[in-house]
Amino acid sequence: MDAPLKELERIELLQRAGREHLAAARLAEALDAAEQALTLEAKNLRSLGLKADVLERMGRAEEAQRLRQLVRQLKHDAWERQVEAAVRGQHE
Repeated sequence: MDAPLKELERIELLQRAGREHLAAARLAEALDAAEQALTLEAKNLRSLGLKADVLERMGRAEEAQRLRQLVRQLKHDAWERQVEAAVRGQHE
């Protein structure tokens, strides 16, 4: 198994653990799992969303909102890149 796949699996395991901790109101553990996942891939949308959810539950609404704005911006940027690639592909 190659390294990128192992890293993706590790991220998914951390996200799953974080969601389980969040559901059980173990907020410190949930935040730790989200932050560990983000150290592996800093712009992972699910990890960012998880961290935002945890921060919201911790009463850190402004930080959570900033992360959600970052997620929206990253999604928008990805969409713009896809559109640009599609347009270029039609004109080559």
